Amino acid sequence: MKTHIESKTTIHLSDQEMEKIYRIRQCLYWEMDFISRCRERKYVLCSYGDGLNDPEVSTDYQELYEKMEKSYRMTLNHIFHTEEEQENTYLSGYSARAVIHGDWMEWSITELELPNLPCQAK
Repeated sequence: MKTHIESKTTIHLSDQEMEKIYRIRQCLYWEMDFISRCRERKYVLCSYGDGLNDPEVSTDYQELYEKMEKSYRMTLNHIFHTEEEQENTYLSGYSARAVIHGDWMEWSITELELPNLPCQAK
């Protein structure tokens, strides 16, 4: 069986052979997509103020971090803090807290661990 084909070589394949190649490629692409989806990480952004706000879910950590940071900065816009409130107010990689006049507003990004899917077995 010849595995190397010279460039500019014309190959004549039957419709049946072309269909078989198409199906094989389609199956490979589907498998590659399935495997990459199994490895996706999910992130959840929750915020707590007067109560739990609706969480946001994404596969993009940076997107959720930017939302958390924007909300944090908007909350603290034009706010005067006491020294104690400043000590308890922070923004970090996976969480933030704003203390304003004794009230606490918190944000948290959680990374979800997906169950062991068939593509992750072994």
